[in-house]
Formats: sequence, structure tokens, C-alpha cells
Amino acid sequence: MAIPFLNNITLNNNEIQNVRLQNGGNPPLNSGPGQIYFDSTPSDLTAKYYSNITDEFVSLKEYSFPTDTYITGTVTGTTPKPIITFDLNAVDGTASANERYLTKNNTWATVASIPGTYSWTVAGDSGSESVLSGDTISFIGGTNVTTAYNAVSNELTINSTDQFQGTVTSVNFTTDGNALNVVSNTITTYGTMTGVWQGTSSQYVNGEGDLQDVASIPGTYEWDIAGDSGSGTVGSGDTINFAGGTNVTTAYSGTTLTINSTDQFQGTLTGITEGPGITVTPSATSPTVAVDYLGVDNYLLEAGAATVADSDDIINFSDDDDSNVKKTTLGTIPVESLTLVKNYIDSSASGGVYYQGGYNPTTDLTSPGNYGLQTPPNPNIIEIGWMYTVTADGTFFGEQLRIGDVLIAEVDAPTSLSDWTTVQNNIDFATAGTDTGASAAIVGISRYDQDDFTVSSTGFVQLTVPAARSGSIAVPNSATYTYPSSITASATNSVLIQLVDGGTGETVYADVTRLSTTTFSVNYGVTTPTDVIALIQLIG
Repeated sequence: MAIPFLNNITLNNNEIQNVRLQNGGNPPLNSGPGQIYFDSTPSDLTAKYYSNITDEFVSLKEYSFPTDTYITGTVTGTTPKPIITFDLNAVDGTASANERYLTKNNTWATVASIPGTYSWTVAGDSGSESVLSGDTISFIGGTNVTTAYNAVSNELTINSTDQFQGTVTSVNFTTDGNALNVVSNTITTYGTMTGVWQGTSSQYVNGEGDLQDVASIPGTYEWDIAGDSGSGTVGSGDTINFAGGTNVTTAYSGTTLTINSTDQFQGTLTGITEGPGITVTPSATSPTVAVDYLGVDNYLLEAGAATVADSDDIINFSDDDDSNVKKTTLGTIPVESLTLVKNYIDSSASGGVYYQGGYNPTTDLTSPGNYGLQTPPNPNIIEIGWMYTVTADGTFFGEQLRIGDVLIAEVDAPTSLSDWTTVQNNIDFATAGTDTGASAAIVGISRYDQDDFTVSSTGFVQLTVPAARSGSIAVPNSATYTYPSSITASATNSVLIQLVDGGTGETVYADVTRLSTTTFSVNYGVTTPTDVIALIQLIG
């Protein structure tokens, strides 16, 4: 039985040797364009190919092209690629080669001998006649007209000796009104007409063509003017005076009008009063207002009776870094700022371990204090010997911490894991043994093979179920498919795929492409089969 291929085959320019065409008395089933077979019928015995133009099989036979009446066939080229040329075989007549036509009796004849070929009619303003082949038409000049023919360029030129000069007897141009004067306004043969405007730059031309003064245009310079009080209409030629009022003077020079105030708002402040903690230095024009820092009326004592300050009360201070006044709560004053207090504490407690409270690595915050250890406050207030108890599981500079572990600072202002000592909560390695009894296994730290076990974020260990390594899936169409049984290859090409006819059990061949570690595609180049199964097997 033949091996079924369900897609095209490429041999990459290699030969098919010792091959026979399919033999049969009838064409193969499922024929398509270009399909070939050998017709073994005794009366035929020819190779045939299927032509989708004629919708039938066409024989591959030898053909001859004999010489016939009017036509002569010539074969050149090679045997596989013959070149067939056909020529007319008419005999020569009396006409030259480029003035001949083929007559019905297979001879060359002159074109002029074709009846009616050059018969046409010529006509003028008066008179007409038919022109036959061989006749001559002459173009003769008449009144004021001459003709010339150039035999080299085959051009006929018709000239006029009149050129229309003197046919215009007179040209005259006049205007209404007095605004435009026309010079040389009568022309009998040729000449130039010139129009000269008569007015000045201060005049305009009205609709009747007369010159008028611009000031005479109705409403041209008429506009309204109004002040804080009073208003009026300004007409053409009127003068507007800008006069100074109280504390105001005006000056006009060139095209600029300047309005000045002699007051500049000086003396408009009539008085200023001191408030609590404020001092005022009087001046008729420039009084000085300042905060009072001196005496029993300074701005602090003037604030009222003294009260007990809480840690969250706000106080002001001057920052040496930028010389600006700032504020902070009383409870957050850095110890470094209280120099005498800090020196006393440092000298009294040097060399000890000081418990500071709990530390949550998931939030990186201490309690109390509410500051970070991995991202310490600025400035970093953490000192050597400060100790914290871990209150939640998490990581500390990448190291795993568990509840109950202890962190101790080894330097002032620590910033990395090497600046800390981590004390684990008495945990050792786990051992193998029984669940209980004298041989019970020790609970402790252990590690697991990633290929055989899984460990959850809570430390729960499970044995890994072996993944499926083989399976099958129906592939009835040209499409993309997912490997069955959740098969996942370690690499895209680490899987074997074989196509099998589900009815006959034969191996069939199609275009199979591995697309990823979980998908592949099948492409059938022929009619889609009815029952094909893909067998999947992981390798490696």
C-alpha cells in the first residue's frame, strides 16, 4: 500500500531517480491542475497531465508544423525547447518591400492599386472636386497671401502680406469729471494713451470722477469724547486740550503726550499702631514695623501665660543649613541637638545593649519609634548596641527573618546587612526519623529537590506529581493545537509528533510545526482527511 502524504514534498533541488508515472487506464481520483499519470490503454500509451483550463487530461505528444498555403514553418532551438517561426510565403510582385500588400492570389501588389484607396474631395470658398490617386493639389496665394513649400521638411507655409496694419481707423478715450486727464487720446494707426491724475494727496475722487477735499467727506472726523463729568462731539479741525488737574500735569512733545502725577501717593498713610510683640518706628513717609525681641513685651512673653508643653507641640528654630526659620514638634528634636544631654547618656551607657522594641520587616517599621531599619531616618539616629525583636516573618537586606529572631546594631547609623548581627530563634537543621518517640526526627531547617517537591510561601512541602510525557489528540483540520494531558516540553523541539490514520493505522505525512513548548500546528496540502490522530511523546 502506498505511503500517504497529506502535504507538499520538497526535495531541495535533488533528483528523483528510477521513477515511473502512475499507470492506469483511467485518470486517478481527486485530480487537480498539474497532476500527471501514464494512460496504459493500448490504443493510447501516452503520459497525460490535468489542465484546469479544459477540465480534462491532455496528452504529452509530439507535434509537427508542416508548410501550408501562405505559411512556412521553421523549427530552430533545441529539442527540449524548440523555437517555431512562421513566415508568409507569398512571391514577390512589382512594388518595393515597404509599399506592398498581400493579394488574394498570394502575391505582393502596390497599395495604390487598391480600388478607392486615395480617392477624396477638395473644396474652397467656392468650387470643389474629387482627387484621385496620382492627382496634384496646388495651394496658390490670393490677395495679400503668398505660399511656399519646403521639399526637405515637407512643410507648406501660407503668409499674409497685410498683417492687418491700418485696419483700425481711430481709437479715442475720454473720462468723466476732472480727476483724470488723458494725453494723446486719439490714435489712427498706433500710439500710446497716457492717463495723468490731477489731484493732490489730500484729495479724493468722488463717484462722479471729480476731485474733492478729504475734509469734505461727511462724518470723516466726527467722534465723541467724555470725561468723569461732561462730554461732547469732536468734528474735523477741532482741537482737544489735555489739561492737568489736582496733582496732575501734562506735557506734549513731538507726537507724545505725557501725563504726570505730582503726588505719587506720598502722605496717604495717616497712622499705624503697634500690636503685642511688635515695635513701630514712626515716620511721616516711611515708618518701620519689626518683631519685638527685647524686654518684658517681647513677642514670646506677650503671647500669654506659660503652659506645659506636650511632645507634639510645635516650636520654631533657625536652620544653620539654609538660615531659614522652620518648625518642628518638641518630641522630635534630635538628641544630637541636645549636646549636653546626649554626651551624658553616651558616657553613662557606653558598651551596653539597649532594647528598642519590636521590628516588622514586611513594613520596615519599628514599634515604638515607627522608623525603618533598612531605610533609616535622616539623620540616622540608630546607635551601636540597639536591639530589636522580629515580630513578623520577612526579609532583612535580602536575609530571611522569622518571628522571634533578634537584630543588634554593630555600628552607629547602620545601612547594610554587615552592620547588623542576626540572632536566630534556636533553629537547627532538620533530621530524618519517626514522627514521635525516641527516634523522632528533629524539626529544623531543611531543603528540597525542586524536581520532586514544591514548597509554598508558608513552608508547606508537597511531593510533585510527575507530569505526563505522552498522549494523543485528534487533528482533523489544518490548525494550531495544544499538547494533550497538559504536556509541556522542556524546549520547543523536545517532543516527537507522529500522524496516524485512525481508520487504517497507517503513518501519514503532513506539514507539522512545533510552535512552543505547549502548542504545534498541522497543515494539510490536500483535501482535509477524515480521521487523523497526532501521537505526542516528550524526549529528554
